[in-house]
Amino acid sequence: MAKQVHTSMARVIFPFHTTTDGDVLLMVTTSEVENRQLFSDTFGYFAAELARDAVMSCFE
Repeated sequence: MAKQVHTSMARVIFPFHTTTDGDVLLMVTTSEVENRQLFSDTFGYFAAELARDAVMSCFE
């Protein structure tokens, strides 16, 4: 999921994955919440959109 979310940032940051662009994503979980109705792909999609929106909000 971290790769999915981090890669979504490449849609709005250019250049991306260079030594000086400063793109960093840290993802941590405690695994305390269990929701059998929310699949990791679905959660990853929403998290990726949120990360993209967060980057875009820096330019508004």
